[in-house]
Amino acid sequence: MIAAIYKKILAKPLFRHISTVFIWDSVAKFIGAITTILLIRVLPQNDYALYTFFYAAGALFVGVIANGIDMAYVRFASEEYSRKGKMPNDIFIFSILLCLFFYLILAPIILLFRTALSELMFRDRLFSSPLLLGFFFSFPPILTIFVTRYYQVQERYKRAGALFSLDKFVFLFFLLCFIFISQSFSFMKVAVVQVVLSCVFGIFLISYIFRRDLSFTKFDLQAKRFFYYIG
Repeated sequence: MIAAIYKKILAKPLFRHISTVFIWDSVAKFIGAITTILLIRVLPQNDYALYTFFYAAGALFVGVIANGIDMAYVRFASEEYSRKGKMPNDIFIFSILLCLFFYLILAPIILLFRTALSELMFRDRLFSSPLLLGFFFSFPPILTIFVTRYYQVQERYKRAGALFSLDKFVFLFFLLCFIFISQSFSFMKVAVVQVVLSCVFGIFLISYIFRRDLSFTKFDLQAKRFFYYIG
């Protein structure tokens, strides 16, 4: 009796989706935890403090640029996919271009006034470099967010989870290689490596989704409706 109920539960798509999301989320958190422990071990205390600020600055810029747009995309794409059975690929591109537009608006402000912003926020010029690197680091995770959202809308949770975890695994792999090769560690070395890897991974994600899933049989950009969702 219990075995039959258990099999019935396992057969339900909802349970499979929840378990898939949980497993991949756990994998990403596990990789993140190992990475954090390694960074604590290898970086001097002051450098790890700078790295923490760098990562937090990147997360802040991701929120400032993409907050609202990604949720609007999910709502809009989910509605379109449920009604028409196909993804609004034009809105996917439009969402990324909209984020890129805001990113380029912020770019000269961060580049020209990073020292002033560092002094204004923390009363110290020391954080100007982490602030700048955090800004460079912020756009590739936005691409990761939209690509994973693209697959989540279609309930392709395995692919979404795998791509999300792959980014963290790649950085962990190169960090381990860096530990074995290099004799000295600093915030600047680790941050630059992470920024470069993140950019390369962002390019890989966009090329991957264009090769495998994006198709434009009819370009029907419904920007007005999409802006309504953002609002």
